[in-house]
Amino acid sequence: MKRLVQIVAQLRSPQGCPWDQVQTHQSLLPHLLEEAYEVIEEISSDKLGEPLLEELGDLLLQVVLHAQIAKEAGRFDLQAVIDRVSQKMLERHPHVFGDADKNQTQDQLNAQWDRIKAKEKVGKSVFDIPKSKPALLRAKKIGERAARLGFDWPDSAGVLAKIEEELAEVKAEIAAGDLEKLKGEIGDLLASVVSLARKHHIDPELALNHSNNKFIKRFVAVEAAIAQAKERGEQLGLEQMEAAWQLAKAGEL
Repeated sequence: MKRLVQIVAQLRSPQGCPWDQVQTHQSLLPHLLEEAYEVIEEISSDKLGEPLLEELGDLLLQVVLHAQIAKEAGRFDLQAVIDRVSQKMLERHPHVFGDADKNQTQDQLNAQWDRIKAKEKVGKSVFDIPKSKPALLRAKKIGERAARLGFDWPDSAGVLAKIEEELAEVKAEIAAGDLEKLKGEIGDLLASVVSLARKHHIDPELALNHSNNKFIKRFVAVEAAIAQAKERGEQLGLEQMEAAWQLAKAGEL
C-alpha cells in the first residue's frame, strides 16, 4: 500500500504524468464508476481469479487517487481513510470486537446494525440516501428503510396487487395521451416492481442486468439470421426475427 501511495504521489507531482496532474475528484467520477462496474462484471461472470485481481487493483487505485487529491488540498490522506473505516467496522460489529451477544440471529444482527447507524446519523432522515445512486438501487434502499419503520406490505401478494394497480394507471395515461403523467406512472410501476424484488431478497439492479445480458445473448442469434438473409438478398420480417429469437431461447434450455 505504501508503494502504491508513493507511485500515485509521484504521478501527481510536477515531475509526474500530465494526465494524473490535472485530475480532480469530479473528473475521476466516470473512472470510479467504470472500475466499480468492471469489478461487478468479473464477479458476475465467475472470473474470480486473475481478472478479478486486476479489476480490484484498478478500483483501489481510484481510492488512492482521491485520497492523494484530498491530501494535496490539506483535507485528509489515505491513512485517515483507513483509520476511519477501521473504526467504523469496530463500532458496527460489537458482537465480534465488543461485548455484544456473539450468537445473534441474522435479523438481530441487522437490527443491531441499524441502531448503530442511526446513532451515527443523529438528526438525519433515514431516507438520507445519495441521489447519485442508480435509481433501482435507490428505490430498493428507500423500500428497505420504510419497511424497517413498519411501512410495508405483509407479503408479496400486496405488492403484486400494487403492480396491477400501477399497470392499470399506466394504461390509462397511455390512452389519455398525457406524457408527463405517463412518466410518473411508469416510475410508480418500476418502484412497485423493485418492492417485489426486495420482498424476495432479489437485487433489482443485478436482476435487470442479468436480463440485459440474456437479451443481448439471444439477439446475437437474431443478428446472425438478419446477416444471412441479407447475403441471400432478403430482409427478415418481425415474425422471422421472433422465430430466430425463440430458437436462441430454446437453445438455452
